[in-house]
Amino acid sequence: MRPLRKHYMLVATVGLLGLLAALWLAVSTSPSVASDALWKAVLAESWMSVIDLCEAKEDTPMPVHLRALKGHACLALNRNDESLVCLITIAEKSDRLTWKEWAFQFAGANPRNTMALYLKGDALSRLGKWDEAVTVYSEALSQAKTQLAKAMVLNAMGVACVYLDNATEAMKDFEKACATAPSFADAHANLGTLLLVAEAAEGASTKYDEAIHQSESFTLARIGRTCAMLGQSRDPETLTRAIEEFLSWARRPCASSLAKENLESLARASKEAGESQITVSKGMSLSANEFREMDRPTRMEIMSKMSPQQLNTLISKSYENYAHSRSWGESLQYLGPLSDLVPGFSATQSHRHADQHMEVFSDARSVMQQNFGINQSSWFRDSGGADTKGVAFNESLGDMGPWPAKKMWFGLMPAVGLPRVTFMDAESTEP
Repeated sequence: MRPLRKHYMLVATVGLLGLLAALWLAVSTSPSVASDALWKAVLAESWMSVIDLCEAKEDTPMPVHLRALKGHACLALNRNDESLVCLITIAEKSDRLTWKEWAFQFAGANPRNTMALYLKGDALSRLGKWDEAVTVYSEALSQAKTQLAKAMVLNAMGVACVYLDNATEAMKDFEKACATAPSFADAHANLGTLLLVAEAAEGASTKYDEAIHQSESFTLARIGRTCAMLGQSRDPETLTRAIEEFLSWARRPCASSLAKENLESLARASKEAGESQITVSKGMSLSANEFREMDRPTRMEIMSKMSPQQLNTLISKSYENYAHSRSWGESLQYLGPLSDLVPGFSATQSHRHADQHMEVFSDARSVMQQNFGINQSSWFRDSGGADTKGVAFNESLGDMGPWPAKKMWFGLMPAVGLPRVTFMDAESTEP
């Protein structure tokens, strides 16, 4: 009987060990234990662990607080496009309120932890409570131990200050964030965006370049750099490049709507450029597009009665619109199906308009030579005429400034439009 008893004891022991192992596995992977591990990772600023622990099962929607936490973890690790994808999904007010409830409970349980306070400030910011957010961020900054944590808080404070119309303080916060953690890409991009608002195109471009250096696939910074490029030059080559880049960024889901908005702004500016009025006689004005559309005998008759100054204007505008239409045509032809993103424009139409504007340009030069004996070749050299001016845009058709396309977001606030801001010199307020 002893061998049989030993057999049963062995089976019982193995069964008990199996049961204990199953119980341990169930407890270790339960939501409460997983949550504890996630909270500890957030408090410890262990961002890779945060991302891993936030990942939901493929068939399970990710809760609001996990999306927000993953968004901030990706931001900290310069995975900026992933961050945008997460943060843009908590734009609905119900989601923002849910995020606030979680963040406040987390901060209440961890009142002296930098990240807990940072997330509380973030929840307030998403509800537009910017003053309260700055207060909480200030408290978080006083608790910060790591350089990255300080930079993240300063970066968030800068965004809040922008929406409080305190661009001067925002600039200081962004600059401090860049200096504190130079490898933190979002701070460089946000400083670039603030410089874009200030119409400091060259500085904005430099900061966007730095952001892209730290985070190569940073779509938001790339869109900003394209906007800054338009602030520095609007010659035909620059316009062509801007169109192509915006169309390329429109293929990236994280910021496609922003790229499309900039394309639409460019398209509106293109149409406006052709509608600018040219005086042809006392009490009579025609647009460049009207010259383009009229038959040649009528056009030549009108031109024959125009003064040299009026013809100069027509020559300049015609060339500008020719270059403009040519740029759109070449870009849309090159990019093929993506051209559907530009409403009301096609490669064929743009090329036809370019040819028509060139006909107006040539006719006006001919009339100038015949009627006034002015050689247009020397006019170009002496006056820096139309061929050096590039594309003509009217005043801003977008939010602010003279840019034909300057739509941007802050990385922390995707899909939230930029406010108008005022830059004040602190010394100017002194009596």
